[in-house]
This record gives sequence, structure tokens and C-alpha cells, in this order.
Amino acid sequence: MSDLKTQIFSVIKKRPHSICTSFDAYEVAYVNDNSEYIIYPTKCNNGTSFVCTLRVSKRCNNDTLPFADETIRKVELTEKEYMDLKWAIEAWKEQIEEQDLEEFKDFAESEPGTMDDLLHD
Repeated sequence: MSDLKTQIFSVIKKRPHSICTSFDAYEVAYVNDNSEYIIYPTKCNNGTSFVCTLRVSKRCNNDTLPFADETIRKVELTEKEYMDLKWAIEAWKEQIEEQDLEEFKDFAESEPGTMDDLLHD
């Protein structure tokens, strides 16, 4: 798998560490040891061309400081490839949000002193 575009489409199938979507921006981050990989597809020239940027950031010497030593690569996308990445990111976001809400529900229900507990007293 030497082609960067192929690698990006392979990684996007994995659960991301974090997701950020706002307006027309879509970004996913993956963390592996001391490296963070951020993938973000973008529309260019009023939507007539499409690019995916990969930003690779590394921590220096296991520091707790933010990532440093950054490498950025861009690959051109077709409109279909752009939409496939966008939809994959949106699907991950929806899945993660549902899981987060389910975990919150479990947490809230496990806490003593809820309204249900008070009603049973």
C-alpha cells in the first residue's frame, strides 16, 4: 500500500480517536504511539476540485507537550472520493455520538440519588 490515497481510504475504515465537523469541514484524527494522523478532505475553487490533506504530527521524546514535528501531504480527489470520505466521517461521528449518549445514560442511571431512587424511598 504505497499510494497515500489508498492508505487514507484504508485508515478511514478504522474508528478514529477524534472527529471534528463544523460548517463544511470534516476532520478525523488517529493516534498511534507518539504520532497523530489527521485526515481532512476539503472542497477547493468553489467546489470544482477536491483535496485530502494528511497532517502527521509527532511528539518529541514522549513529551506531554502538544504534538510537534509536523508533516503535511495533500492528494487530489475526485468528487466521488471526496463524498465517500465525507460520508465515512459523518457515519463515524454519528456512531460515536450514539455510543457516547448510551454510555452517559448508563452512567446517569448508575448514580445513586436519581429521581427514580427518590420516588422509591
